[in-house]
Amino acid sequence: MIFMDEKYQNIVWILLALSLFLGATVQYSEGSNIVGIALFLLGLGVLSKIRIAGSETMRPGHPRFYAVVGLSLIFMDLGYNYLGKGRGGINTLDTMVLLLGASLIAWGSPREDLKKLGSFGTYLSATFVVLYLTFYIALNHQLYKFDHYFVMLPSAYLVKALGVPIEIVGTETLRLGGSDLVVKIGGPCSGLYSMFLLIGIVLGYSVTEGIRDKKRIIGIAAVAAAIAYLGNLVRVSVIYVVGNYYGTDAMMTVHVHLGWIIFAATSLLILFALEKTRMMIAVDT
Repeated sequence: MIFMDEKYQNIVWILLALSLFLGATVQYSEGSNIVGIALFLLGLGVLSKIRIAGSETMRPGHPRFYAVVGLSLIFMDLGYNYLGKGRGGINTLDTMVLLLGASLIAWGSPREDLKKLGSFGTYLSATFVVLYLTFYIALNHQLYKFDHYFVMLPSAYLVKALGVPIEIVGTETLRLGGSDLVVKIGGPCSGLYSMFLLIGIVLGYSVTEGIRDKKRIIGIAAVAAAIAYLGNLVRVSVIYVVGNYYGTDAMMTVHVHLGWIIFAATSLLILFALEKTRMMIAVDT
C-alpha cells in the first residue's frame, strides 16, 4: 500500500481486520477452529498496522468508567459462552459484543489514534448489537418468513434462470436436482448480519470523521443495506451452483469463506463513498 494515501490505508486496514474477525467467527461455528484462530490472529496483526491521526475525536468524560464497562462486557460474554450458557460457542453477536468492549477501552485511551479507533468501533458494534436485538426481538419466531420470501425464493428463481435444477421442498429448504442435495436457508444466510454491519460502518465512520450531512448519511446507509441484500443473494446463489455441480464439501467451503469476502468488497466501496462525502463537505465549508 505504499502508493495509497494514509487515510485510505487506515480504511483498508479497518475493513480487512473486521472481515478477518467475521471470517474467524464463521470458522468457529461452521468450519475449522484452527483456521478460526489463525484468522483472528491475522485480524489482530492487521489492527496493529492502523495509524489514525488527524481531527480530534470526542473523548469520554470518564475514561476509567469506559474501560471498566468494556472489560465487563468482554468477561461477561466470554463467561456466558464458556460456562455453557451460550449457543455452542462464539457467534457473530458475541464477536460484536467483544468488539464493543474492546472499543470502549480504546475510546478511553489518552492516545489519539486508539481513541479514534475506539470511537469507530464503539459506534459500529453498538449499532450492530442494537439492530440485531431489535430485529430479532421484533420478528421473534417470524424470521423464517424473511428467509423464505426475501432470500430463498429470489435466489432459487435466479438459479433456475441459469439452468440449475432446483426444487423448493419446505419453507426454508430446497433440493438441488443435479446432486439431490438438500439445502436449508436460515440464520446467517439471511444476509441481515451484513446489513447491520454496513449500517454500523456508515454510522461509525460518519461520527468519527465528523460527517454531519444526515441526508447523505441516510442515503449511503440505505444503499449499503441494498448492496448487502443483493450481495447475499449472489452468495446464496453461488452456493447452490457449487453444491449442485461439485458436492457438499465444496459447497461448505464456499459457504464458510464467500460471505466475509463479499462483505469486505462491498464494505470497501461504502467506506470510499463515505470518505468522498467527507471530502465534499470539507470543500463546501
